[in-house]
Amino acid sequence: MSTGQKLLVVLTSQDVLPTRANMKTGWYLPELVHPYNDLDGHVELVVASPKGGEAPVDPYSIEDSKNDEASQRFFKEKWHVWKNTQKLESFLGKSAEYVGIFFVGGHGPMFDLAVDPTSHALIREFYESNKLVSAVCHGPAALVNVKLSDGTYMVQGQTVTGFSNAEEDAYKFTDAMPFLLEDKLKEHGGQYEKADQLFGVKVVTSGKSKNLITGQNPPSAGVIGKVLLQAIQKGMIQAAIRKTASYVADAGRVQANTRIWCVQQIQRHSSMTNIDARLLAASTVPEWLTSDPKCDLKPESCGQCRRANISCHGYRNVKDLAFRDQTRVARQKVVARQGYAYQPITFPSPMLDLNLDVEARCRDTFFLLVNAVSLAFSAVQFDSRELISTAFNRYSAAIGNLRHSLCEPTVFIGDEILQSILLLDLFEKLAAPSLGMPGSSMTHIRGAMSIIESRGKLNFASALSTQIARNILSHFIISCGITKTSILDSQVAVWKDLSGLIMDSKWDYMGILVDIVNLRAMLTKGIMVDDSKINGKVFDIKCRLEYLADSLERSCGPVVVLLDDWQALDGEYDVYPNHFTMQLHDAVRMMRLEMEGLIRERCHEQNGDAINKIAKQICRSVTYCIMPQARSENSEPFTPMQKLECRILMAPLYQAAQLTTDNCVQEWIWRILEYMAEKGLSPSNTSIRKQVCPDTTKEIGPRLTRSVGGTGFVAGHVIDVLLKRGHSVVTTVRSEQKAQSIRNEFQGVGEEKLDFAIVPDIAAKDAFQGLGAYGLEAAIHVASPFHYNITDAKKDLIDPAVLGTTSVLDALHKTCPTVRRVALTSSFAAILDPKLSFTGAKKTYTEADWSPLTMEDAYSNPGLAYAASKAFAEKAAWDFMADKKPDFSLTTICPPMVYGPVKYPVKSLDSVNTSNQLLADIINGKHKSGLPPTQLPLFVDVRDAALAHVKAVETEEAADKRIFVTAGYYSNQELYEILYENFPDLRDRLPDEANKGGDPNPALDSFGYDTTRANTILGIDWIPYKKTVIDSVKSLL
Repeated sequence: MSTGQKLLVVLTSQDVLPTRANMKTGWYLPELVHPYNDLDGHVELVVASPKGGEAPVDPYSIEDSKNDEASQRFFKEKWHVWKNTQKLESFLGKSAEYVGIFFVGGHGPMFDLAVDPTSHALIREFYESNKLVSAVCHGPAALVNVKLSDGTYMVQGQTVTGFSNAEEDAYKFTDAMPFLLEDKLKEHGGQYEKADQLFGVKVVTSGKSKNLITGQNPPSAGVIGKVLLQAIQKGMIQAAIRKTASYVADAGRVQANTRIWCVQQIQRHSSMTNIDARLLAASTVPEWLTSDPKCDLKPESCGQCRRANISCHGYRNVKDLAFRDQTRVARQKVVARQGYAYQPITFPSPMLDLNLDVEARCRDTFFLLVNAVSLAFSAVQFDSRELISTAFNRYSAAIGNLRHSLCEPTVFIGDEILQSILLLDLFEKLAAPSLGMPGSSMTHIRGAMSIIESRGKLNFASALSTQIARNILSHFIISCGITKTSILDSQVAVWKDLSGLIMDSKWDYMGILVDIVNLRAMLTKGIMVDDSKINGKVFDIKCRLEYLADSLERSCGPVVVLLDDWQALDGEYDVYPNHFTMQLHDAVRMMRLEMEGLIRERCHEQNGDAINKIAKQICRSVTYCIMPQARSENSEPFTPMQKLECRILMAPLYQAAQLTTDNCVQEWIWRILEYMAEKGLSPSNTSIRKQVCPDTTKEIGPRLTRSVGGTGFVAGHVIDVLLKRGHSVVTTVRSEQKAQSIRNEFQGVGEEKLDFAIVPDIAAKDAFQGLGAYGLEAAIHVASPFHYNITDAKKDLIDPAVLGTTSVLDALHKTCPTVRRVALTSSFAAILDPKLSFTGAKKTYTEADWSPLTMEDAYSNPGLAYAASKAFAEKAAWDFMADKKPDFSLTTICPPMVYGPVKYPVKSLDSVNTSNQLLADIINGKHKSGLPPTQLPLFVDVRDAALAHVKAVETEEAADKRIFVTAGYYSNQELYEILYENFPDLRDRLPDEANKGGDPNPALDSFGYDTTRANTILGIDWIPYKKTVIDSVKSLL
C-alpha cells in the first residue's frame, strides 16, 4: 500500500534525433516500466516532462522489448501514464512534497534534459534538500550539467554511472549524440564506474547524503527501482526515529528503553509492513539528540523540524539566536573555486587604516547620495523642479566628500565607496535630463568599472562584494549599450569571473547583452567591413535570445487572461509572477526585435510574422499594469507605482510600434499611450505618436473582411475576433431575424463595423452574387452545418457544404476583385481515416492526409455523411483554385471536435449546437447512469478555431495551405472530473463515481497528430481542455 510519499518521475519531451534525419526517439520503455512496477503501491508516482502533455516513447524501445511481458503489458494498459504528463516547471519550489526525483533514460534526454534550465533548477533543489536524485541509462544526461549553489558541478567527486561509450558504440549511435555521457560525467568531475561486461547491471549510490542513485543501462532498470525503494524506506524509518525521539526530548529525558519505544512508534507512523529490523537494531540514538541541531535560522518554522515531520512553533525568543561569523571560511571557499587553492590568501579589511574623520566622511557620502537619489526619483515622479534642485545640492555635497575621501593615501577602496559611486551614476541617469547634464551617462560608471577591474579577487571577498561587482558591471553594460560604446576584453573577463558564482536568467541575459552592445558599437563605428561576419553575429545572437526566451517561458512564463475589452489586445493579456519577471521578458523581447530588425534591414528577410508576434507579446504585458479590473492596486488616475511601471513599459512599446508591420498593433499602442497620458503620465510622452506613425497624413482605414454564416457556433466567435482585431465585418445570414440576433450580441457596434447580407439559401445558384458591392478584402467561410438530424445526406449535408463552398469562391472570383485572402472551415474529418481506429493501427495525422470516404460511405450513417461532406467540400475548393486560378489565395482550417462557450444565447439546453449537446444533456441530468465512452479524442477550443481562421487571412505564410488545428487529447472521463471539481451544484446531476463512464478512447495511437504548421504559422497558445469545459458550462447555465 502507498505510504503517502510521492516520487517525481521525469520523461523526455524530445521526439526526434536531429542528427539522424529526424529519426524518431523519446524515452526508453523498459527503463520506465521496471522501476515503475517496483515502486507502484509503495509511493505515489507523479509523471512530468519539460513540455507536459504526451511524452514520446521511443518506438524502437517497444520493438526491443517485445519479449518483455511486463513492458508490453504496461504499454497496452497504462498509456495514461505518459499521455498526459504535467509540465516540469510546475514542480519548482515543491521539493518538500516529494521524496525524490527520477529521470528515465532513452536518447531523448541527451537533447532536451541535458540543457534544460528547469530540469537543472529542480535537480539542484532536490539534491540540496537531501532528497533522492536518480537516473538510469541516458537519464544521467539530465544531471551532468547541473551546478550547485556554490558553483560546482553536482557530479563532481561523486560516484556515478550511465550509458558507457562502449555501449553507445555497440548501438552505433556515437556519431548521433551531442556528447558521450561517460566522457561528460568524467569531464565534470564524476568518478565514473561501469559494469565489468558490456550491458552488465550496474547501480551506484553516492552523494553527500547517499541521495544520488544512478543506473548504467537498460538492464540496470530492473534493479534501480528496488534500490530506490530501499532508500525511500530507509529515509522513512530514520524520519520516524527522529519524530519519536523528539517526544522524549520535549519531556526533558531519554529513557533506557528508548529503542523499544521507537520501534513501536515507527510501526505506527511509517505505514509500512515488514520494516527492516536489522537497520533499526543497528541504529543508535540519533546524533542530533546529543549535539547542536543544524538549523536554517528561519524564525517562523525551522527546516529541520519540517524535514523530520514534527510540529514546530518557531523560536521562543529570536534574540537568543547565536550567529557564527563564517566570513573567513566563505572567502577561502570562493578563492579555492577560482583556482587559488592552497595559497595563503588574506584580505585587507575595508577602511582598516582610516582615521575616524575619513570613515565618518565615507558614511556621510553614502547617506547623502541615498538622500539625493531618493529626491531625484520623487522629482521625476512628481515633475518637481524644487525637488530636483534640492537633490542636486545633496549630490554636490556628496561629490565633495567623496573627492576628499579618495585623496587619502591610505584609503582602501571598499564596498561602501563603490556603493556611493554606483549611487552617483544612478543619480545622473535620473536627473540628467532635468539638469541639462550633457554626456554624463558614463562619467561615474566608467570609474567604478575601472576600480572593479583593479580589485581582482577582492570582488569575491564577500557576498556583498560580489553583488556590488555584479551591479556595477550590469550598469556599465547597459550604459555602453545606450552610448554604443564597445566593452573591452578585460571587462568581459570580469563578467566571466562573476559567471562562476552567479546563475540566474538575468545574468544569462547580460551575457548576451555584452555581444549585442559590441555589435552596436561595430555597426556605429564601421569597425567590421565584412557584412557576412556581421550577419553571422546577428543570427547567432538571435538564436541565443530565442533559446533564452523559451527558457524564461518554461520557468517563469505568464498566465494568459481572456478579457473582452479594448485595453486587452486580441482579447487577452498576460499576468507575470512579479514585475521583475515581466521586465526581464520584455527586455529579452526588445533585444529580439532589434535583431529581427537588423535581419530585415540587412538580409531582406520576410520576418514580419516573427516581429509582429514579439510586438504582441510586449503589448500583452501592458494591460495588467494599467487596467483597474486587472488587479486591486490599479486605479484611475494612476498611482505612483503605476506611473513608474508605465515609464518602464515605454521603451518596449516604442520599439514594438517602430518595427511591427501590423497596423492594428501600431494603433493600439498609440491609443494605450494616450490613455496613459490621460491617467497620469506626462502629456509629452504621447509625442511618441509621431514616431509610432510617422506618416501622419496617411489614414489607416478599416480592413473589410467577410464572415459567411454569422449565426453559427464558430462564426459567432469569428465575428468577435475580427471586430476585436480592428476589422470591419460583412456577414451573411438567412433572415433579418438572424441579423437582429447578432446585433443584440454586439450592441454598440455600428453598421460601419458590422453589416449583413441576407442569403436565404447558401446552396442556391448565384446566392452570393451581390457581394461585390461591399469592397471586400478577405473572406472567411464557416457555414457548413454540423448536426445529425438529417433525412437526406446529400441534400441536408453534402450539397450545402460542396455547393455552398464553390458558390462562395465563384462569387468572390467573379464579383469581388479586391479580395486577396480566403479562409474556409474544413474539418479533421477531411483528414481522418476512420477505419484505422477500428484496427488499432498506429497513425500520426498531418495536413498531407486525406479522408478516403466515398459517397456510398456517406449514405451509410449520418456521422460518415458529415465527414464526407467536409472532405468533398474541401476537395471541391482546391479543385476550384486549380481550375479557375483566382486572384486570391486559399487557406483551409481543419479542426477536430470543437468545444467551448456559446457566443449567442440559447433558447434552451435542448437546442444547443451538436458540439455542446453532451454537456447540455449532462447539465439536464440525462447521463446519471454514466457518460458515453470517448469517440474522437482530439479537440480544439472554439475561440482558438476562430482565431485560426482570422490569422489565416492576416498571415501571408498561411496562403494556399491546409492547417490542422488541435489542442490535443481529451476524454469524457476528464469532462466528468472537471465538472465534479468545479461545479458542486451539478454533482447531483452527475453519475456516481463508480459508474461515471466516459472511458478514454483506447486507440489513441490511431489518432496521433502533428500541428507543426499551425504552431509555426499561426502561433496560437492553445486553450486547455479544463478552461474550455468551465467556460462552456458558464455560458450554458
